[in-house]
Amino acid sequence: MLLIVLVILLVVGGLLIGWLVPPLFKSEPPYGLAVDILASVIIALVWGVPWYLWGMEAIGLGNMPRWLLLVGVLADSWGFALVVLWLLRRIKR
Repeated sequence: MLLIVLVILLVVGGLLIGWLVPPLFKSEPPYGLAVDILASVIIALVWGVPWYLWGMEAIGLGNMPRWLLLVGVLADSWGFALVVLWLLRRIKR
Protein backbone atom coordinates (compact mmCIF):
# COMPACT_ATOMS: atom_id res chain seq x y z
CA MET A 1 0.00 0.00 0.00
CA LEU A 2 2.77 2.42 0.90
CA LEU A 3 4.55 1.65 -2.37
CA ILE A 4 1.46 2.72 -4.32
CA VAL A 5 1.35 6.00 -2.37
CA LEU A 6 5.06 6.49 -3.07
CA VAL A 7 4.63 5.96 -6.82
CA ILE A 8 1.67 8.36 -6.96
CA LEU A 9 3.59 11.02 -5.04
CA LEU A 10 6.68 10.55 -7.21
CA VAL A 11 4.65 10.97 -10.40
CA VAL A 12 2.76 14.03 -9.12
CA GLY A 13 5.96 15.58 -7.77
CA GLY A 14 7.80 14.84 -11.02
CA LEU A 15 5.03 16.49 -13.02
CA LEU A 16 5.14 19.59 -10.83
CA ILE A 17 8.93 19.77 -10.91
CA GLY A 18 9.04 19.46 -14.69
CA TRP A 19 6.37 22.11 -15.08
CA LEU A 20 7.76 24.58 -12.51
CA VAL A 21 11.48 24.33 -13.28
CA PRO A 22 11.55 26.86 -16.15
CA PRO A 23 10.35 29.73 -13.92
CA LEU A 24 12.54 28.49 -11.07
CA PHE A 25 15.73 28.41 -13.17
CA LYS A 26 14.56 31.44 -15.19
CA SER A 27 15.22 29.62 -18.43
CA GLU A 28 13.47 28.17 -21.40
CA PRO A 29 13.27 24.37 -21.55
CA PRO A 30 16.10 23.48 -23.94
CA TYR A 31 14.31 20.44 -25.32
CA GLY A 32 10.74 21.55 -24.65
CA LEU A 33 8.41 21.45 -21.68
CA ALA A 34 7.28 17.89 -22.45
CA VAL A 35 10.86 16.63 -22.17
CA ASP A 36 11.32 18.43 -18.85
CA ILE A 37 8.16 16.86 -17.46
CA LEU A 38 8.94 13.40 -18.82
CA ALA A 39 12.55 13.49 -17.63
CA SER A 40 11.59 14.58 -14.11
CA VAL A 41 8.91 11.89 -13.77
CA ILE A 42 11.21 9.16 -15.10
CA ILE A 43 14.13 10.21 -12.89
CA ALA A 44 11.91 10.43 -9.81
CA LEU A 45 10.50 6.94 -10.43
CA VAL A 46 13.77 5.30 -11.45
CA TRP A 47 15.56 6.73 -8.43
CA GLY A 48 12.78 6.67 -5.82
CA VAL A 49 11.29 3.20 -6.09
CA PRO A 50 14.56 1.21 -5.90
CA TRP A 51 15.85 3.55 -3.20
CA TYR A 52 12.72 2.87 -1.15
CA LEU A 53 12.75 -0.89 -1.74
CA TRP A 54 16.46 -1.63 -1.36
CA GLY A 55 18.62 1.46 -0.86
CA MET A 56 17.50 2.58 2.56
CA GLU A 57 17.76 -0.96 3.89
CA ALA A 58 21.24 -1.35 2.40
CA ILE A 59 22.60 1.67 4.26
CA GLY A 60 20.92 0.69 7.54
CA LEU A 61 17.96 3.07 7.53
CA GLY A 62 15.30 0.45 6.86
CA ASN A 63 14.13 0.40 10.47
CA MET A 64 13.01 4.05 10.45
CA PRO A 65 9.30 4.85 10.77
CA ARG A 66 7.68 4.30 7.36
CA TRP A 67 6.40 7.88 7.05
CA LEU A 68 9.90 9.26 7.66
CA LEU A 69 11.34 6.82 5.13
CA LEU A 70 8.73 7.98 2.62
CA VAL A 71 9.56 11.65 3.19
CA GLY A 72 13.29 10.98 2.80
CA VAL A 73 12.84 9.05 -0.44
CA LEU A 74 10.53 11.73 -1.88
CA ALA A 75 12.91 14.56 -1.04
CA ASP A 76 15.88 12.66 -2.45
CA SER A 77 14.09 11.70 -5.68
CA TRP A 78 12.68 15.15 -6.32
CA GLY A 79 16.03 16.74 -5.59
CA PHE A 80 17.74 14.40 -8.02
CA ALA A 81 15.13 15.27 -10.67
CA LEU A 82 15.96 18.96 -10.17
CA VAL A 83 19.67 18.24 -10.59
CA VAL A 84 19.06 16.30 -13.81
CA LEU A 85 16.95 19.13 -15.26
CA TRP A 86 19.65 21.61 -14.31
CA LEU A 87 22.23 19.41 -16.05
CA LEU A 88 20.06 19.26 -19.17
CA ARG A 89 20.20 23.04 -19.31
CA ARG A 90 23.97 23.10 -18.89
CA ILE A 91 24.53 20.42 -21.55
CA LYS A 92 22.42 22.27 -24.12
CA ARG A 93 24.60 25.40 -23.95
